[in-house]
Amino acid sequence: PLPLPGPQRIFRRAVRGMLPHRTKRGQAALDRLKVFDGIPPPYDEKNRMVVPAALKIVRLKPTRKFAYLGRLAHEVGEEEGEGQDPLPEEETAHEATETGRKERGEEN
Repeated sequence: PLPLPGPQRIFRRAVRGMLPHRTKRGQAALDRLKVFDGIPPPYDEKNRMVVPAALKIVRLKPTRKFAYLGRLAHEVGEEEGEGQDPLPEEETAHEATETGRKERGEEN
């Protein structure tokens, strides 16, 4: 049996369909594409920001249909959170304390 596609594999396949992947240029572009499930280690400590011009409510007309990749993956058979590795408890606790400090305005 084929492995069930997670959201990252669904996205990669969709991008592959938009590229001329049978040419060297298209294959090189596909090789440069990095797709992750969740936030990988080099980027998880970076500051996150919201780009207002990219928000769904700003970019899409109210009548347009849209879908979430997580929901699509769940519908084709992926279990809840199957593709994503859970964080160890100490990292989760550390992130919670860091978030709490930032919300209260405290610094290290």
